[in-house]
Amino acid sequence: MSVSSKRLGEISPLGETVDQFHLRQLREPAYRRAQAKFAVAEQCARALIQHRMKTNQTQRDLSTQLGMTESMVSRLERGDHVPNVQTLCRIADALGKDLVVSFAEPTAAAV
Repeated sequence: MSVSSKRLGEISPLGETVDQFHLRQLREPAYRRAQAKFAVAEQCARALIQHRMKTNQTQRDLSTQLGMTESMVSRLERGDHVPNVQTLCRIADALGKDLVVSFAEPTAAAV
């Protein structure tokens, strides 16, 4: 069992695991909307971080390549900023990649 999966199974002082808390929160429409909103930001953050790690770039290097400020790259990598489609297209173009958009069935927990 990995350290992160161990932590997820531990009971907090509030009497429930992170997984139990998350499943309980998924019953709330507002929580599901917020989670869906930031899912795009999280996917973008992961993709940018993976790209930087693969190419051994700093945030400064990536910001130069993308034609944006370091602070914007930092915000995108934190996953707390939902980029618009124009920004995503600009990033994809600068990286020489195609932007792929897809729709998936909701997970059972999110329904």
